[in-house]
Amino acid sequence: MIKILGALDILASAVIFLSLLNLKWNILLIIFAVYLLIKGVVFIIASFDVACLIDIFSAIILALMIFITVPEALIILAGILLLQKGIFSLL
Repeated sequence: MIKILGALDILASAVIFLSLLNLKWNILLIIFAVYLLIKGVVFIIASFDVACLIDIFSAIILALMIFITVPEALIILAGILLLQKGIFSLL
């Protein structure tokens, strides 16, 4: 189960990095924002961890990217944090 969640985190980071190239698919942004928000809230209830905050932060960034222009530094930060979290989950 952890490996699947890690792979989905890597896919979410890929969507974030693709949005930097103006390849935005709003439906993917919505799907991954909802996924990360639900996962973050569920795991915060189970055990408060920094990884849960990364999920919630990334979900907020993904949701904001649909409506406003988010600074590239925040997009890159969210992408790197999710990619790192996903890679560590697969190890």
